[in-house]
Amino acid sequence: MGSPRYGMVGWQEFASNRTDILAKYDAAKSRGASRPIKTEHGVTGEAAFREWLSSFLPAKYRVTSGFIIPDVVETPAYKLYHYDIIIFDALNAPVLWTDANPDLAEQGKRRAIPARYVYAVLEIKAAFGASPARDALDKLRELNVIAPHFPAQFSCAAVFMELPLALTSQGKLLAHLIPEPPIHAFWGGLIMRCELNEDMSGEITFFENADGKGSVQNNPDIQLAKDIDQLNIFINSAGACVIAENAGGAQFVSDGVSNWMVSKLFTPTFCGESTCVALSWSANAFSQFALNLLCRLEGSDPKENKYRFGQVFDSLERRES
Repeated sequence: MGSPRYGMVGWQEFASNRTDILAKYDAAKSRGASRPIKTEHGVTGEAAFREWLSSFLPAKYRVTSGFIIPDVVETPAYKLYHYDIIIFDALNAPVLWTDANPDLAEQGKRRAIPARYVYAVLEIKAAFGASPARDALDKLRELNVIAPHFPAQFSCAAVFMELPLALTSQGKLLAHLIPEPPIHAFWGGLIMRCELNEDMSGEITFFENADGKGSVQNNPDIQLAKDIDQLNIFINSAGACVIAENAGGAQFVSDGVSNWMVSKLFTPTFCGESTCVALSWSANAFSQFALNLLCRLEGSDPKENKYRFGQVFDSLERRES
């Protein structure tokens, strides 16, 4: 049984969004199990994530798949790339055209949006691994060509529906998420689940590698994921939070009065020459991703996040150090 959790008012209902997305993904995965080419679950996961964003984001934003159009003269070498999820200004952006495919539902229609009105692009992949990670970053790197045409608050991220259990011991796979060469406004992303613990997701973030040592500081034996309910993180007899876990951590959130809530973290990291990638597993990662996305759409720093809703916390065991 998992450790008890609690959260902000409505946290269980908000967490059900993640459950619904994964249920649709799993249903498509089951339907395609006997087919020689298994792509339906990835497409379904993308559509489910897009549907959730459409219902979650304020009405001033709109969500679509499709094409981003810069204000440049087309040349024979110019390529018009398709993107899984485009979040754009619903109040001011014209839709230049819509692909007229009768087999596509309203949420799946591909629209062409001027770059100046595009606030975010998300690339969605089914399962995390070396090849899907490289493919996601290569796709987002296409945005570099039209980077000057985006608004100041533009950002992009990658979302993976799951981490296969067979890869949970391979922390070195994080190297494939390091954006080298750089990607314009890339801030990380999310792994929706790992079956080690049905409640946890993994938030992908980056930070500067200050000492520039690169891979020599990386632990070759670090795991990519651990069951957060099995982490050696507890409250000791003095009332202090003890983190006795390699790559373990804790996120503290104030209630604005005098109380602190905590979410347990397992955060393997991997550093390149200039950038480090961190993958933070917690019961709160899905909510944290949603809150950070909101901040970025508004052009504000997620570190100064004014939002508190939907967050999930862990009731830590109390014991002697």
